[in-house]
Amino acid sequence: MAGASPSNRIGEINKSHGHLFKNMSIQALKKKPVINVYGNDYQTKDGTCIRDYIHVTDLSDIHVKSLDYLNNKKKSLIINCGYGKGYSVLDIAKIFKKIKKSLIINFKGRRAGDIAQVFAKNNKLKNVLKWKPKYNNIKLILSSAIKWEQKLKIKNNL
Repeated sequence: MAGASPSNRIGEINKSHGHLFKNMSIQALKKKPVINVYGNDYQTKDGTCIRDYIHVTDLSDIHVKSLDYLNNKKKSLIINCGYGKGYSVLDIAKIFKKIKKSLIINFKGRRAGDIAQVFAKNNKLKNVLKWKPKYNNIKLILSSAIKWEQKLKIKNNL
């Protein structure tokens, strides 16, 4: 999950989880932003981990549709939530570098437990819940996270 709501009222606050988008949005507010990329020797197109980042608003929409399904059908289901498309950490860093040209990308060793790639097989999500994404643009996800971080900084400096 990544990004912040279009209203800029809801976003990620916790800084301790090492989330890529949260880290980038914090770095966006600095003059000399630095991003650490953990591992560049995975069996992926550029050697970095691949993840299926889903916008927080799309994920909340899935939750609402799931509750409607449960309420109407009186049965539960297990679904994978995501866009079914992965982006490498380096892909995201390069997009961020277009926003913050002064970005420094540091490559570090792999983190224990990280797998090379993971993305949702979302057929059931699309077919059973008839869900369609609204915010599946990685640049939009990143820019919403940055706007949220700017709001937090202003709020905390008052």
